[in-house]
Formats: sequence, C-alpha cells, structure tokens
Amino acid sequence: MRVKSKKAVDDVKGPQQGNDKGPLATVRARALLFGLNYAHMPSSALQGCINDVQNMKAYLMNRLGAELVCDVATDDTAAGRTATSAMGMTRKLSELAVLTYKEDLEFVWIHYSGHGTRVVDRSKDELDGYDECLVPSDYTTAGVIPDDYLAKLFEQFNPKTRVIAVFDSCHSGTVVDLKYSWEGRACTMENSNSRVRAPIMALSGCLDSQTSADAYNVDGQRQYTGAMTSVMLHVLQTTGAAADDAFLLVDAMRAHLREQNFTQWPKLCSSFSLVLPSSRAMLPRRT
Repeated sequence: MRVKSKKAVDDVKGPQQGNDKGPLATVRARALLFGLNYAHMPSSALQGCINDVQNMKAYLMNRLGAELVCDVATDDTAAGRTATSAMGMTRKLSELAVLTYKEDLEFVWIHYSGHGTRVVDRSKDELDGYDECLVPSDYTTAGVIPDDYLAKLFEQFNPKTRVIAVFDSCHSGTVVDLKYSWEGRACTMENSNSRVRAPIMALSGCLDSQTSADAYNVDGQRQYTGAMTSVMLHVLQTTGAAADDAFLLVDAMRAHLREQNFTQWPKLCSSFSLVLPSSRAMLPRRT
C-alpha cells in the first residue's frame, strides 16, 4: 500500500513557473487522472493523492494549453467513488483507449495516485512471483486491479498515440507489464509477451518491492502530496531538459528524493525502445 510519511518535501511548492515556458504547440491531447485518498475507509486513508492530481492537472493545463481535455476522478464524493471503483477506473481507461482512435489523439497522460499492492502471481508470468496491482476505492468488495488486466487495457490504445502513464503508489515498478524495463540507459526485457502497440512510457514511484510515501509539504502551503508526484513536478518545472528526456527526469527525481531522505526508487518502463533521444520526450516537443 502507499504509506504515510511525515518526511517533508520542503522545496516543492506545487505548480510554479521555474523553467516552465508555457503552453506547447496545440496537440490533440487528453489526460486521465485518478486521485484516491480513501477517506471513506479510515484504516486505509491517505492525505496527498487528491492534491497530487490537482497539482498535475494544473501543470498539464499550463504546458498543453486549453486544448487539453482533462478528466480528473477523485474519491471524495459519492460520484467520485463510483468513478474510482474497480469498474469505474477500468471503464474510464477503456473509454480513453476508444477515444485515441475516435479523436485521433496524438498524446495521452494518465496519472494514478493511491494505494498499490501485490498479490501472488497465479498465472506464473512474473519473474518475482507477484502481480503488481492498483487499489480502487471499492477494493474491499471488488478486489484490486492487477497488472495483467492493466496490460490488456493498454493493448487497446491506438498505436499512433503517445502515452505517458504515471503511478504514484506502492509496488508500482512494473505495474503495466510493458516490454522494456530501464535502469539508467540500459534496458532489460521485462515482458517479451507484451502485445501493447502504442508507444507508452510508464513512470512509477518505486520498485516492485518498495513502498511510495505520502509526504507533508512544509513550504507554507501545509499540503500533503505523494513524494514521487511532488518531486516529479519540481524537476519538470525547474529543469527544462527533463521534459524532453525521461532518463534525465528519472535521474533527477531519484537524486532529489535521496536529498529528502526518501528511500523509494522511481522506475521507468516502456513499450518501445528509448535508445534515440527523440523517443524519450515526456511532453510533445515545441515547434
């Protein structure tokens, strides 16, 4: 599960300008953001996940402009708990996959902040013996969403649509079961059976064996956030090159998390080779 932490990300101030140069050229783009605090389940409650997706929405709207269609689902209302249920989340992802064809989308950003877990791999397709999972708002009755099922959802996306998927949750390293796993500039074949055709980069808050932290932000806003999401936004907003190169982004995030005494280790996976620098842009390039 995502874990509570009182470690401070003291220089992360939510959406800010820094080296952010404003909107990019207009692109056909959508974002789907899930933030789950589980306040309706006090024993599982988190505090920073809804803030994560609100901050991420502000950043994406600033970078991609008014043309971006952004769908934010949070579990702080009855309707939101339906949207963030197991059925609601998988339906939204499936509907987004359809829209990548219907609207000929060029770019999609997906963000999940919430609990993550892992269960014993009964299909025997995981090297570590576990399936990594997302935890919906109704997990006590509907169960979790395993990586095998997420992979099938991502198989539905248009091969012409570039997808960035961010998972700020525990045990999220390979939660989409993509083909390649990257460590620095070297890759290993994580899932040779992957049938995902869309060019997807997945950035996770930690390794499969690790937890991701909820952190209190003491920059004056008195705000809880996910450590991974906060650091990611900080790096994107203050290091211009990070938006153009996922390798640089991950390296900077890891260093910044270490500076803040977090032990989680963000992970990058992809459905395609990232050898060429032009393939590693986190956002559409400026024209």
